[in-house]
Amino acid sequence: MTEISDIVYTDYLCTRILRYVKVERGEVAAFVVELEYGLDDEFYWPCECDDWRPVARFDHNPAAPDGNDIREEGLHLDIYRGDDEYYSTDDFPFVTVEKAPRWCEEYLLDNLDFLLERYEEFNDLGGRWSVTLRR
Repeated sequence: MTEISDIVYTDYLCTRILRYVKVERGEVAAFVVELEYGLDDEFYWPCECDDWRPVARFDHNPAAPDGNDIREEGLHLDIYRGDDEYYSTDDFPFVTVEKAPRWCEEYLLDNLDFLLERYEEFNDLGGRWSVTLRR
């Protein structure tokens, strides 16, 4: 078993994409690709933030009790409103498990402004780090 975990920082100071992929016998067994928002008012660089919150999350983990299997169910995206409340959308094309982690990352990057603006609206985060102020 191999586990790969890394972080991709976006163009916005207070956001990042967390990637985790678990490979067993040469095949992707599980993955998480999650857009996160830093809520630490005191940080100036993303690596210094201690409070990362989920904004949007793709995952695949058929071995988990409540896990998702994208081979059977297709991709879905959990979009967080805050306080662990979220809704899911599943209007995505079929993507193989092997290609899904990269596809999901590209989707989050392509829709970054939209997802962050919604998260900021849900959580009244129109302060100095807001997406609309960074344009």
